[in-house]
Amino acid sequence: MCSSDLALGIERRLGDRPWQATLLNQKGLILSAMGDYAPALTALDEALAIRREQGNPDLLVPAFNNIGLVHHSRGDLREARTAYLQALEIVRQTGDRSRETNILGNLGSVADSLGEPLAALGFLEEQLALARARNDAELQATALNNIGLARHKLGELQAALESYSAALALFRQTGERTREATALTNLGTLALELGEPEAALEPFGQALAIQRETGAWAGEALTLAKLGGAQSALGRSADALASFDQALAIQRATGDRTGQTSTLLHLGAHLTSQGRAKEALEPLRQALDLARETGDLTAEAQARHGLGVALAAVGDAAAALSSLQDSLRLRREVSDPAGEVETLAEIARAEIAAGRLEEARARLEAALDLSESLRLRITADRLRSSYFASQHEIYEMYVDVLMALHDRQPEAGFAALAYEAAERARARGLLDLLREGRVEIRRGADPKLLEEERRQRGELRARAEKLTLLLQTKHTAEQAAEARRQVEEALSSYELAESKLHSALPGYAGLARPAAVHLPEVQGLLDAGTVLLEYALGPRRSYVWAVTPSSVSVHPLPGREEIEAAAGEVRERLRTPGAGGSRQGLARLARMLLGPVAFQPVGDGTQ
Repeated sequence: MCSSDLALGIERRLGDRPWQATLLNQKGLILSAMGDYAPALTALDEALAIRREQGNPDLLVPAFNNIGLVHHSRGDLREARTAYLQALEIVRQTGDRSRETNILGNLGSVADSLGEPLAALGFLEEQLALARARNDAELQATALNNIGLARHKLGELQAALESYSAALALFRQTGERTREATALTNLGTLALELGEPEAALEPFGQALAIQRETGAWAGEALTLAKLGGAQSALGRSADALASFDQALAIQRATGDRTGQTSTLLHLGAHLTSQGRAKEALEPLRQALDLARETGDLTAEAQARHGLGVALAAVGDAAAALSSLQDSLRLRREVSDPAGEVETLAEIARAEIAAGRLEEARARLEAALDLSESLRLRITADRLRSSYFASQHEIYEMYVDVLMALHDRQPEAGFAALAYEAAERARARGLLDLLREGRVEIRRGADPKLLEEERRQRGELRARAEKLTLLLQTKHTAEQAAEARRQVEEALSSYELAESKLHSALPGYAGLARPAAVHLPEVQGLLDAGTVLLEYALGPRRSYVWAVTPSSVSVHPLPGREEIEAAAGEVRERLRTPGAGGSRQGLARLARMLLGPVAFQPVGDGTQ
């Protein structure tokens, strides 16, 4: 800075104010690049004061924008936004479309960092419109990719897919290879989130080829880790392990501890899922150490959860339960409700293994209650296939626990509770299928109500994400309390918007919040002489309830795999002309499903 300070001193003696402003601006940017933010802002503020003296609005724009950039780099996001907005106001008065386009991008970025994806989306869509008006393909591509990221965060997955695809086409047109790889990785990540790991392989493979060609090591490591996740989901264990190992090698070489933590967590989960829990312990412990070193409480919670699952698999029940309870505490501390559901379910699994059925029941009921809250309030349209499956597993465990309690206390009413739980799972399953199939269950709603619900949902998700990010770093109790207050405020606003939508669309309310089914109500709908059979398939045991107007009995059946195999065999024989054996297969299936209730008495004593 010596030569810059010398030149500035000369200009001060000469009294050349415009040159002083130019040099102060350069000094501020250099200091900012060195991380010396406070003196950088002092220099830029002095430059701004001189530009005001000159009275030329065009000169004020870069001054405000540069002040915004320094605040943005420093993490003073609200101050950055204020400076950017001042610059935006001027360029709109002067009609400088080029600078307006860049400032809108900066505002979109800072809004995203503030956890305001809807505001970010507004700025980015304005930027895109201006880029199209100027026929600037490079800027269009950047805006489209960022719009995709914003829509992805909002859970608008189809819209995100369209934006990423459009950005990819333009990056290819302009020859921006590094950004092309970024768009490809985004597309692969989206495919994974949609439960389509096979579709993720091609974009990940293309991104890797470009990243290796251009030497984009950080991007390559990220893509490799995500590719490993796709390969793991497809059961390609050797390929997944190779991808994780390559990602870790790069992350260790570049000192990327956050990346290492994430990859180690995925590696540990993969090994555990492959029945190699003992091998999973080492990477999970490494991930835990890194998470504690970096103060990342979310990653620490994930590591402790993974360790608990792996320890349970190797038979260390006490250590597993301790690790899972630590994870649950951290999940709650960082306000991670989806993770809390996951950990509660694993704790319940450990309690079941230890024969503590009442404790397991309490954990599962807490998980299911929280899951319903999560389904409606936060994840909404962004529910993944893996999320559907995990919730179904919890219901299956819950029914199993209630039936095990029924075996211990046949007269305590647990069979009826298990029936109601199975019905509740069936109702939720219907809603999940509708969402997975992109069925529009809100057709005909007032567009204003839909937009308000969408806006409040996005605000709630953004504030919850902001709280999670805050709790991952050093913070004061006052900051955490304020962030939690903002989440509660957003939740109240969302619930109000949702209730208005429900009032306008009773049919939607019935699907989104299915009423609980109680056995006496069902029995009241049955005629004398009628038996209602209700089936619930489970991995180890399935059940059939025989319900009459005055009684209910429950009978165990084989597990899902055996029943589905028998049904599949019959189906194939019926489809194949001349195959034969269909009668015998049908008889076997009937004995399996109807045998236990073939002589169930009904209200009038008939069979």
